[in-house]
Amino acid sequence: MSDIEAAPTPTPRRRKAAAAAAAEPSLSTEPNMLAETGAPVEASAPVMAAGSQVMGQWLSGMTELSQEIARFTQQRLQEDAETWMRLASCRSVEEAFACQQHFAETAMKQYFDEANRLSQLLAGMATWPGSALPPFRAAA
Repeated sequence: MSDIEAAPTPTPRRRKAAAAAAAEPSLSTEPNMLAETGAPVEASAPVMAAGSQVMGQWLSGMTELSQEIARFTQQRLQEDAETWMRLASCRSVEEAFACQQHFAETAMKQYFDEANRLSQLLAGMATWPGSALPPFRAAA
């Protein structure tokens, strides 16, 4: 016997399903009505161009935002590790308290500054020129 199985015998049900599938229009063979008339395509060109511009600006803004978050996170992790090293070298309770106080004050200021930076980046993304789509004009 061969490893290749024979095709199933066509049954009336399979023949009917195959005929129905062959009768349905295929998306790849149907004419493109938008491309044939040109009017809807031409009318949507400014919207498509503006959408493309906005998407590019959004991606650029999100990249900048991600890089800023990564930069800040790396900075904070480095400073946290340095604080643990300083705490480990403290020889008195007063020294440890001063180290913790400095850490808390510095971290609070840095987090506040970073929240402002991120807010400015996000506000800038919302006010780009071109972030509003041009008005739609119907084809004449």
